[in-house]
Amino acid sequence: MFQQAALLSDQDVNLVRQLLHQATRRDDFLLLNEVAGKVKGVTGIQTDLHDEPFLRTILRDHAYFASRDSAHG
Repeated sequence: MFQQAALLSDQDVNLVRQLLHQATRRDDFLLLNEVAGKVKGVTGIQTDLHDEPFLRTILRDHAYFASRDSAHG
């Protein structure tokens, strides 16, 4: 869905994954919003998705592009 997810480093994605898990466990919507805002700033993505589904999509898309790149590497 978001090709720009490939712009994120593995380190970025690991941090997003950790923060997403932490935020959803604590119902910390402010943290979700901050993380989503940071990812949007880095990637230039504009979307109407809510923060949690957006971040889950970014993680899924990044994994897709990473696996595709390693298969064609």
